[in-house]
Amino acid sequence: MAVDCQRIQDTFTYLWSIMSVPVQTAIGIFLLWQIVGPSCLAGLVVLILLVPINSYVAVKQRQLQGEVMRWKGARTKLMNEVLNGIKVLKMYAWELPFQDKILALRRHELKKLIKIAFLQGFSTFCWLLAPFIVTLATFATFLLMSKSHFFTAKKAFVALALFNILRLPINLLSQTISVAVQVKFAIETERGTFTWERSITQATLREINLKIPEGHLVAVVGQVGSGKSSLISAMLGEMQKLQGKVTLKGTVAYVPQSAWIQNATLMDNILFGKTFLHKKYKKVLEACALGPDLDILPGRDLIEIGEKTRVLVTHGVHWLPMVDTIVVMVNGRISEIGSYEDLMSHDGPFAQFLKTYLTMDVRSEINDQEFF
Repeated sequence: MAVDCQRIQDTFTYLWSIMSVPVQTAIGIFLLWQIVGPSCLAGLVVLILLVPINSYVAVKQRQLQGEVMRWKGARTKLMNEVLNGIKVLKMYAWELPFQDKILALRRHELKKLIKIAFLQGFSTFCWLLAPFIVTLATFATFLLMSKSHFFTAKKAFVALALFNILRLPINLLSQTISVAVQVKFAIETERGTFTWERSITQATLREINLKIPEGHLVAVVGQVGSGKSSLISAMLGEMQKLQGKVTLKGTVAYVPQSAWIQNATLMDNILFGKTFLHKKYKKVLEACALGPDLDILPGRDLIEIGEKTRVLVTHGVHWLPMVDTIVVMVNGRISEIGSYEDLMSHDGPFAQFLKTYLTMDVRSEINDQEFF
């Protein structure tokens, strides 16, 4: 919580630069155009190329920060267990084993922190070097484009002064991108009021204000009937929205309380209509620990799964050889029960019914041929 609050605080610290940086940059480029002409565009290109580099570093930092939080959470949980059960630990002399476990978690955490520090250092180095690269690119382009290939001291010092003015907005742009990427939300609901039916005057959910940062695991709790499931339905757009707004980033996967599967192969249930990609499919199997389960299935992921029990009432006799058991009804009573082969092996009600049906079908076909 402390880390997330700090991210939000940093965002407001640099939020003003979102408006000021473009203005400062535009004024600086305009004044440079008056001094060195179109050559200043070379420096602008350098700035544009540095932005995606910094954005990539910021995204990697955010991913590593999430991993740091997971290791830190595991370490904190273990420390709480140690402190709560310190008497038992001292009684059985378990200090060293638990110490090793805590240090192992800390080492994993430190590895991620070191990577974050290296990325931060790389980003800072690039943006501290940016003004000099911009100056070099602009001056070199001016000398190459100039007929005299000569740069006066007057133009050089004025251009350097303008580049020094641009140094601040360039560095602020780096910090703003980094912080903005780390604070963005995945789900946001603002003053939301929802109901299942518009005809109902009383709303099910009222004044819902919720912001969920990307990558967080959030639990919704409450008594039975308090609106937990309705909140999820409101996020998915399944409820009628009376006022407010709901924002979802990217795609959504919904796992309902009542699990269900398709009557198809295991692979089809995993893909769920998506294109089969071998590497991604293999990663999904590994992430869900389905390897041991697939080994005990006769068809592995090609085995068909679905309902165990189905009762079909039909007049389509051509489906009957495909079913497991046939129940024959005559005058409100069950006359026979058995498989298709068993019922056809003796001249019972089912065999007589099937012969009658086939005879009528053949006569109908003959009459159709005579008609044509």
